[in-house]
Amino acid sequence: MELDKIGNVPAALFEMKPEAYIPQFIFIGHPDPTVEHFVSGNNDKIMKGCFVGKFSSVAKVELNEIIGRVIGWEQTARDCYLFIGRRKLDTVQFVKFLVMDGCFVVMYMLVSVFPEFQDIDTSSFFWRFNDAVFRDLLLFQNQLPFFLLRSLYDLCVSNNQTILGNTSFIQLTHQFFIDREGIGYLGKDFRVEEDKLEVKHLIHFLSCYMNFPHQDDSSKSLDGTPLMVSVWPPTATELYDYGISFEKKSHYSQKMFDERTGILRVPHIIINETFESTMRNIIAYEYTIRKSPGVSNFLMFMRFLLNSDNDVNLLIKEGIIHNHLESAKEVTKLFQDLCKNVVAERNLYNYECQKMRKYCKHRRHRWMASLKHDYFNTPWALISFIAAVVLLLLTLMRAVVAVLSMPKPK
Repeated sequence: MELDKIGNVPAALFEMKPEAYIPQFIFIGHPDPTVEHFVSGNNDKIMKGCFVGKFSSVAKVELNEIIGRVIGWEQTARDCYLFIGRRKLDTVQFVKFLVMDGCFVVMYMLVSVFPEFQDIDTSSFFWRFNDAVFRDLLLFQNQLPFFLLRSLYDLCVSNNQTILGNTSFIQLTHQFFIDREGIGYLGKDFRVEEDKLEVKHLIHFLSCYMNFPHQDDSSKSLDGTPLMVSVWPPTATELYDYGISFEKKSHYSQKMFDERTGILRVPHIIINETFESTMRNIIAYEYTIRKSPGVSNFLMFMRFLLNSDNDVNLLIKEGIIHNHLESAKEVTKLFQDLCKNVVAERNLYNYECQKMRKYCKHRRHRWMASLKHDYFNTPWALISFIAAVVLLLLTLMRAVVAVLSMPKPK
């Protein structure tokens, strides 16, 4: 299907922030001459050569044999691209970048997850350029077909059973992301039926398996009738004022909002230097395929939840957001900017947001929240309240005893 292929970032998104979609250190695939100046020197070429040599050594397969195998995968790989430039490359050029870039990516992932594969050369490049490479691997236009990476990885498995064991490439990919700070929203209770999964590339993998809630009843109202308009959440501070508390969502299968306990579970979000570019590129992919808007929907949900600096500070205090930016104001602006030109054709959070808004309509919840926040917000306040109640009861008992002790009139 054409929409599932590796293509260009839609112009409406690209023009908003071009630097978020352009490699800053390493190109994966045939370079685009219009942005070639963004790459710093020849470090990327030297690094690729080093990692390709290491891959050949680890797989115990000569480079010529690798080339021969990749030639057999050429047409399948061509069919994965919408880029006219890449599809028009001759066999020599096309196979060259598949071999160089494919072996590099697989070896980079292996070195990241299994330090046993590091040597002096690879570790030197790894620690100097690790963050830059990781950021560039998660650009929509910088992707390689997933089947190519998996096939190259399989060449390494048979000769490295002691280290790799039965680790599949899907499992390696999951561990590669789990180990990175900032990808904490990838569910640790990861389960997948690998024979039924058709991952297209790394961006597709993240889009499928981020620990963001996915609802199946998004088009229904609470009474089961069709819902005609999208319902988004109140702000975080409004929810807090109505007694809703926040918890980190630790498992993919966890319920998002529990109306019985008034708990809203949100994935842990680490906002660091790669967060914006990663989210923008996943949005670009989802915008292109138009059938799996999970991450785009979640970011829109957060956009409504974080409408002010107070909302951001509240989620920071609750441990939901770990902010590496300079201020809460930057976080608020970040989510606003991420959602510009993004249209949620399906709101996956309609049902959950309806439940939240219904919860907030009950005055009892607001009264209880006000009592808790204003009078019982510290242990000492609670102790003082209990002491006052005990004192009041003792005074009342004393008064009752005094009345009962009075002599009865004759």
